Amino acid sequence: MAAYKIKLKRQDLSYFRRLALDSNKEIEAYLIGTESENVATIVEFIYPKNYKTQTPNAAEWSQEDVDYAEKRAKELNKKIISTIHTHPDFHPIMSPTDYKESKKFGCKLLGICGTNSKERKTSVYFWKLDVALPCKIIYIDEE
Repeated sequence: MAAYKIKLKRQDLSYFRRLALDSNKEIEAYLIGTESENVATIVEFIYPKNYKTQTPNAAEWSQEDVDYAEKRAKELNKKIISTIHTHPDFHPIMSPTDYKESKKFGCKLLGICGTNSKERKTSVYFWKLDVALPCKIIYIDEE
């Protein structure tokens, strides 16, 4: 079976990585795009204006920001296909909580950005919930 592919702009993921390194709390974005059997294409990252909850181990959006993300997806004739969040000073591995929350939200994909604040480095993996191996990231602007 070929690896599931995530297509997105390098600049969008780079911006998320910079935000991740500048925060000691978990951050999260909703990912708007399309998905098919083997590929998800992300066209926009949506960030909250205010978190309902934000700690080093959790981030929860306000309902107003969730409503905005859903509205924006409809405006683009796309849908929310995933979220991406950080694991500050930890590895980008899906936890049982990550899995449960993604299933509850109805996403088949999950992006996780692990940070190393001491070395100012990040690593990002996208996970398809029913596959043990990470997805392959393809940058749209480099195809």
